[in-house]
Amino acid sequence: MGENLSIGIDRPLAFLRGGLLASDVARFAMLPAASAWAIILALPFFVGPIDVCTARPIGQDLVSRYLVPQLLWILMVTAMMVPLAAPQIKILAARSPTVRRSRSVSLFLFGFLLRWICVGVGIAAASDLIGWPQSSNRMSVSVLYLAAATWQLTEFKKRALNRCHHIAPARALGRAADRDAMRNGWLHGRYCVSSCLLTMLPVSTSKLGPVAMATVFALLLAERADHRPKLGLSAFVLFLLWINEMV
Repeated sequence: MGENLSIGIDRPLAFLRGGLLASDVARFAMLPAASAWAIILALPFFVGPIDVCTARPIGQDLVSRYLVPQLLWILMVTAMMVPLAAPQIKILAARSPTVRRSRSVSLFLFGFLLRWICVGVGIAAASDLIGWPQSSNRMSVSVLYLAAATWQLTEFKKRALNRCHHIAPARALGRAADRDAMRNGWLHGRYCVSSCLLTMLPVSTSKLGPVAMATVFALLLAERADHRPKLGLSAFVLFLLWINEMV
């Protein structure tokens, strides 16, 4: 039992060590994620209870209704998604000439996060359109958690997760290299959205806030690091989070 637990912990750590922590440029790419985690954990101490992981409208005026939720959404996806792109960032850095590695990685991250920002805008628009509750309630929490747990058990999830390991070719020099780096970030963002979005959405309504966010991040990291991900275990953990929300 202890050995299995050790293996379960070691694989995600090895995933990070072999990816984002493997070089100076890759460690540079980790800074946005680390900064986002620090801000998210500090926010409740400065502004009180807040849905730190939401893209849904949370107020009546323009700023609190749209701008603040999008900023919070950007923080969440930066904290959770950038570390998951560790292998792609590592390989892109290795393939790029030394003088332009930081540039290529930055453009990749821009394209990657731009995809997630577009998703956040879409969530806000859809929430407004269908009248999704601004504050969390049992029904919205239940719908999202049960949808996320069910998604983990489908073949579609397995296929989407497999696509997350795809690494597109990129040219090494000139404007073509810039375009390829940004395009690859945008493309990897699409794969990441298809695999992770339904798993992440419950966090946007969770009263557990950063605790739920950290738990879901650990699940996603373990899935990405394991050659044979235990998606059934992920579904079970999501179910337990839902039970905890209902208590």
